Amino acid sequence: GTMAVDLLKENIQRNLPPPCITIAAESLTWGSALQSNDSGLEDKFHLILGSDLLYNSRESYDPLIKTIKLHLHPEQGIVLLAVRWRKPDLEREFFQRAEMGGLK
Repeated sequence: GTMAVDLLKENIQRNLPPPCITIAAESLTWGSALQSNDSGLEDKFHLILGSDLLYNSRESYDPLIKTIKLHLHPEQGIVLLAVRWRKPDLEREFFQRAEMGGLK
C-alpha cells in the first residue's frame, strides 16, 4: 500500500546519494502505465524489482506481465522478482506466460 511505498522512497533517499542513478518507487495497478510514462524509450527502466507479486491468483498474471513490458527497457531491461513458492505449479505458470510474452 501507500505506507510501504512511502517507506521505500525514504529508504532510497537515505541510502543513495544523488546523482548516482535515478530510482522510482511507485504503486501501480497491474495492466496500467505510470502516469509519468508516455511510452518513450527514455521512460523505460533498466531494472525492475518486485517482491511477493504472485500471491493472488493467475488472473493477475497477464496484467502484471503487461505492466512489466510497458516499463522495461526492451534491450537492456532486467526484471528481478523475489518469489516465495507457495503454489509452485501456479507460480511456474506465471514464468511460462512471461516467457511466452517475450520476457526471458
